[in-house]
Order: sequence, then C-alpha cells, then structure tokens
Amino acid sequence: MKAEPPRPVQAVSGARPVASPTLRLVAPGEAAEAEALLYEAFISFARKLGREPSRDWYTRLPRSIADGCVYGAFSGGAAGGLIGVAAVTRNGADWTIDKVGVAPSMQGAGIGSRLLHHVEAEARAAGASSLHLDTAAMMTDLLRLYDRHGFKEVRRGPPDHGRDRHIRVFMEKRL
Repeated sequence: MKAEPPRPVQAVSGARPVASPTLRLVAPGEAAEAEALLYEAFISFARKLGREPSRDWYTRLPRSIADGCVYGAFSGGAAGGLIGVAAVTRNGADWTIDKVGVAPSMQGAGIGSRLLHHVEAEARAAGASSLHLDTAAMMTDLLRLYDRHGFKEVRRGPPDHGRDRHIRVFMEKRL
C-alpha cells in the first residue's frame, strides 16, 4: 500500500493545523502516555455503554507495546506528542485491531483513518490475510468509518467480555 501524501491535520477544537503525524510503534517508555490517551479517548464510548472506564481497563497494553503490537500517531515528528493509538493482536495471518483511540482534541481530524491505513500496511507487509475488529452497534459513526476502510460486517452478538449488554458488530477486512 502506498503511503498517504503529507497534508495538514485540523483538530476538532479549531486549533491550527499540525503537520502530518508520524506513525510508528509506541516505545515501552511511552506506555503510560498511551494508556492515558486511550482512557481519555474512550470515556465517551464507555459512558454510552453505561459504564465508567477504569484506569486499568486495558491491562495488556504494556505487554502489547513490548511485543511491538501498538502503533502511535505523533504530532511534531517521531519525538512529538502522542495523539493516537492503535493496538493489535497478531494471530498468524489474522490480525485483530483491539483498540483505536485518538486524543479527544484531535478526534475527527483523520488520525484514526491514518492509524487504520498504517495498521493495514503493516499487516500486509507481515503477510496477514485479514484484519478483524468489533464495535458497539450503537456507534454508527464508527461503523461508517470502518465501512469506508473496507471492513465488512460478519456477525452481530454480545461482547465477549460480558461487561455490558450492548450488541457488537464484528467486522473483517480481507487483505
């Protein structure tokens, strides 16, 4: 997959555009920053599901970072601030996108799309044949986003974790 041409990113808050984010693996020393970003990014999602996110809700994050399974979008170059995170699980030729979170001030600026493109490129380069993800059926904006990126619904059902009763949409993209 070709890299996207650089273009300015406009934050929802109306802040000045920032240079195109640098996409790279999140380093172990950045785990706390990644965890804080995911927490902030998912507060509204969790509340729509009738839950409060806990600070330790993604306990696998440090291990996933150590395993090279967490990608970050950084403003201001590779050493800039973290503005988005995508965590994956690799299972042979099948990859699962566990989380995609964008800093609330940057949501709607295309950072999530850039992370999805980056994960797809990494999966293809590693020889993966499919990407999987799920989201709550009530999150129609996310369903549209994933559909725009070529994900197709494969089934609906309760979440595997059982912490809420909201139906999930399980999606797949063949590579």
